[in-house]
Amino acid sequence: MQKHPIVKNHHEVVAKFEEDLNIYTNCARNDHFYASRYGQFFLSLQNCRKTNNGIFLTYDDYVNMMTSGWVQSGHVNGTQALTLLIDLRSYMDGVGSFQEIMERLQALVDLQEVSRVFDETAKEQAGSHRLKRYLSNPFRCFPYVHQSRYKITVKQLIECTKDLARKVNRLLLGEREKRNVRVYIKELNDIYVAVSGQWEPSAKQKMEKLFSVLIPADWEFTMEELYQFITLHLGAVQDEEEDDQDSPQIVNIDQLIGKTLIAHNIHVTDLSLRTFPWEQSEMPHLLTHSWLKECIRRSFVAGNRIMRMNALVVDYYSRNVTRNTALYSIYHLLAYGKGQITFSYIKDLYEHNRPSVYFTILQELYGGTAEVAQEQPEEWKWEEETVVQEEIPKEPLQAIPDLLWLDSDFCQRKFFFNAFVEHHPIYENDFHQQQAFAIIGKLLAEQGDGEALVRETIFPLFPQWTNAHKQNLLDTTYPSSLRTYKSYQNIYYPKAMKRLQRLGSRYMVTKNWKAKYQYDHDTFRIDEHIKEFLASVQTKEIEARSGQHCRMCPFLHVCKDGEYVIDANDS
Repeated sequence: MQKHPIVKNHHEVVAKFEEDLNIYTNCARNDHFYASRYGQFFLSLQNCRKTNNGIFLTYDDYVNMMTSGWVQSGHVNGTQALTLLIDLRSYMDGVGSFQEIMERLQALVDLQEVSRVFDETAKEQAGSHRLKRYLSNPFRCFPYVHQSRYKITVKQLIECTKDLARKVNRLLLGEREKRNVRVYIKELNDIYVAVSGQWEPSAKQKMEKLFSVLIPADWEFTMEELYQFITLHLGAVQDEEEDDQDSPQIVNIDQLIGKTLIAHNIHVTDLSLRTFPWEQSEMPHLLTHSWLKECIRRSFVAGNRIMRMNALVVDYYSRNVTRNTALYSIYHLLAYGKGQITFSYIKDLYEHNRPSVYFTILQELYGGTAEVAQEQPEEWKWEEETVVQEEIPKEPLQAIPDLLWLDSDFCQRKFFFNAFVEHHPIYENDFHQQQAFAIIGKLLAEQGDGEALVRETIFPLFPQWTNAHKQNLLDTTYPSSLRTYKSYQNIYYPKAMKRLQRLGSRYMVTKNWKAKYQYDHDTFRIDEHIKEFLASVQTKEIEARSGQHCRMCPFLHVCKDGEYVIDANDS
């Protein structure tokens, strides 16, 4: 519907039970309420499940509802949490209820507190210097300990989550629960009034139109019926007198033969066992054609009798040729269709349903012969400005610590991103975070009570992984000396921080390892590395060196020259 919207007499969509589908017809329109962030709240609400043990939902539905504009805690709006929620996707892996989400957020608060302890310890030496704070606090390689990245704190997110949970609890019904429609809409209106201050006028207009609907006092609906009621009114067009061209609808398959002669492109949808070919409609209970024939013969005379007899005969034959009529309409479409013809089956629209055998036959006959037109790339020509490469000053490069120069052994572009863009590595990928956790845990296990203390204090801070998995990460990570230090200005940091810098990147025998050797032997000659870096600086980019080490790079997703695992396998 988004790629090929309905256009009357040009692109038509037909189905047997079109009324069931027309509820969602306009949902693909950009101006539909459900296409806005405010409408995402209702789309996600219907996916939630209310039981005696609480409310269950997915993290995606939680994010959609939190950022929909329906959540407000004090002066903080849930829409402000989007960047934080994106970074928390891996941290929230596996959550399935509000209770689990709250437990994860509380664990994150504890992790930030631990990180804050490291920051406070080196506050006098590091100040607000990002690199120095990282050298004093290895937990800063995790994105969600950086409050400066977000518009909202984790504690504020917790309060917003409580607000969202209360609203979902008010609006969500149990599996067989019914509620008075007037009371339900009044409850929805109370929530709307509290959060709609900054809403867009068009969204307000839709909601106020819903609240103005006259509802019988005795209506009681289930959750599914309430959702359909809301969808019906929020999806209504603004002007009821608008032409059908402005509000196109799916038409009944009875019109297929006529539409074949008019429309250029036709899409026949919902070809399932349940709907195609449709079953012969049955007579009302206790009625038969023979009984009706005798009733007409005794009750009417002359012209009235003949007219009703003819109608009865037509009804009799039409019921008996239903199957043949359905198949003929498909034949007629294939024989006389003017343009593109599409057949489709809607998966999971009904329970215990499968594609119609005729849909499978059509797929076998025509599915492999479809020709896809190749889009011709359009040529763009423009005059490029002459760019004069300015000389790069060496002073900022000389202030970079040896630790960051380790990246230059693998890729100068990675070094540039880490040293100048982020100032230190920040790992957003779950795979990278697992390795960072193992390295930090192994380093901390070399002091105090060892691994026992790590299991007691550090393990609970990363609830997205099982304890068995965290122990396995710790066991498969080789130890490094925590008591061998290097210095950067007034900061001393463990030399083993090099492992956090490169994660599992491996040095190849024939590849560059100059920075690693000089770093390990405290013979770092920074002028040589500056010269090599400047040689890699081009007019518009920094030269990249791809390879297996790309898998450990936090910037792989933004690097056009990066090598993914599948790239290596193909080669």
